[in-house]
Amino acid sequence: AQVIVVGLPEEAMFRGYCLTRLTDAFPRTHRLLGVEVSLPALVLQAALFALVHFVVDLDPQRLAVFFPGLLFGWVRAWRRGIGASILLHALSNVYADVLIRSWL
Repeated sequence: AQVIVVGLPEEAMFRGYCLTRLTDAFPRTHRLLGVEVSLPALVLQAALFALVHFVVDLDPQRLAVFFPGLLFGWVRAWRRGIGASILLHALSNVYADVLIRSWL
Protein backbone atom coordinates (compact mmCIF):
# COMPACT_ATOMS: atom_id res chain seq x y z
CA ALA A 1 0.00 0.00 0.00
CA GLN A 2 2.81 2.44 0.81
CA VAL A 3 4.36 1.90 -2.63
CA ILE A 4 1.19 2.17 -4.73
CA VAL A 5 -1.06 4.49 -2.69
CA VAL A 6 1.53 6.90 -1.26
CA GLY A 7 4.99 6.54 -2.78
CA LEU A 8 4.09 6.30 -6.46
CA PRO A 9 1.68 9.26 -6.74
CA GLU A 10 3.70 11.56 -4.46
CA GLU A 11 6.98 10.79 -6.19
CA ALA A 12 5.42 11.10 -9.64
CA MET A 13 4.06 14.53 -8.70
CA PHE A 14 6.87 16.04 -6.65
CA ARG A 15 10.01 14.40 -8.00
CA GLY A 16 8.79 13.36 -11.43
CA TYR A 17 6.86 16.45 -12.48
CA CYS A 18 7.73 19.32 -10.09
CA LEU A 19 11.45 18.64 -9.80
CA THR A 20 11.74 18.23 -13.57
CA ARG A 21 9.87 21.48 -14.32
CA LEU A 22 11.75 23.38 -11.63
CA THR A 23 15.06 22.07 -12.98
CA ASP A 24 14.00 23.35 -16.40
CA ALA A 25 13.31 26.75 -14.81
CA PHE A 26 16.60 26.73 -12.83
CA PRO A 27 18.97 24.80 -15.12
CA ARG A 28 22.24 25.70 -13.38
CA THR A 29 23.44 22.63 -11.49
CA HIS A 30 25.91 21.98 -8.70
CA ARG A 31 27.50 18.78 -7.51
CA LEU A 32 25.94 17.63 -4.25
CA LEU A 33 27.48 14.46 -2.85
CA GLY A 34 28.62 13.50 -6.34
CA VAL A 35 25.30 14.16 -8.07
CA GLU A 36 24.46 17.08 -10.39
CA VAL A 37 21.37 18.84 -9.02
CA SER A 38 19.69 22.20 -9.40
CA LEU A 39 19.79 23.48 -5.83
CA PRO A 40 16.85 25.91 -6.19
CA ALA A 41 14.75 23.16 -7.80
CA LEU A 42 15.70 20.67 -5.09
CA VAL A 43 14.81 23.06 -2.27
CA LEU A 44 11.60 24.32 -3.89
CA GLN A 45 10.20 20.86 -4.59
CA ALA A 46 10.94 19.82 -0.98
CA ALA A 47 9.25 22.99 0.30
CA LEU A 48 6.20 22.31 -1.87
CA PHE A 49 6.15 18.70 -0.63
CA ALA A 50 6.20 19.93 2.99
CA LEU A 51 3.58 22.61 2.35
CA VAL A 52 1.14 20.11 0.84
CA HIS A 53 1.62 17.78 3.83
CA PHE A 54 1.03 20.71 6.20
CA VAL A 55 -2.17 21.78 4.43
CA VAL A 56 -3.62 18.28 4.81
CA ASP A 57 -3.35 18.27 8.64
CA LEU A 58 -2.61 21.92 9.53
CA ASP A 59 -0.04 20.54 11.96
CA PRO A 60 3.34 22.35 11.90
CA GLN A 61 5.11 19.03 12.59
CA ARG A 62 4.14 17.93 9.08
CA LEU A 63 6.58 20.53 7.70
CA ALA A 64 9.38 18.18 8.80
CA VAL A 65 8.84 16.17 5.61
CA PHE A 66 10.86 18.94 3.94
CA PHE A 67 14.03 17.03 4.86
CA PRO A 68 13.02 13.64 3.43
CA GLY A 69 11.81 15.61 0.38
CA LEU A 70 15.39 16.81 -0.12
CA LEU A 71 16.64 13.22 0.13
CA PHE A 72 13.99 11.88 -2.26
CA GLY A 73 14.85 14.63 -4.75
CA TRP A 74 18.56 13.88 -4.48
CA VAL A 75 17.89 10.14 -5.03
CA ARG A 76 15.78 10.98 -8.08
CA ALA A 77 18.67 13.03 -9.52
CA TRP A 78 21.19 10.31 -8.64
CA ARG A 79 19.21 7.45 -10.21
CA ARG A 80 17.76 9.62 -13.03
CA GLY A 81 14.26 8.31 -12.45
CA ILE A 82 11.63 7.98 -9.74
CA GLY A 83 11.80 4.23 -9.11
CA ALA A 84 14.38 4.42 -6.33
CA SER A 85 12.72 7.44 -4.74
CA ILE A 86 9.36 5.61 -4.75
CA LEU A 87 10.92 2.67 -2.92
CA LEU A 88 12.79 4.91 -0.47
CA HIS A 89 9.63 6.94 0.20
CA ALA A 90 7.57 3.80 0.88
CA LEU A 91 10.25 2.28 3.11
CA SER A 92 10.61 5.56 5.03
CA ASN A 93 6.87 5.64 5.68
CA VAL A 94 6.85 2.01 6.84
CA TYR A 95 9.85 2.66 9.10
CA ALA A 96 8.19 5.75 10.61
CA ASP A 97 4.99 3.76 11.20
CA VAL A 98 6.93 0.98 12.94
CA LEU A 99 8.66 3.53 15.17
CA ILE A 100 5.37 5.22 16.07
CA ARG A 101 3.60 1.95 16.81
CA SER A 102 6.48 0.58 18.88
CA TRP A 103 6.63 3.80 20.91
CA LEU A 104 2.93 3.82 21.73
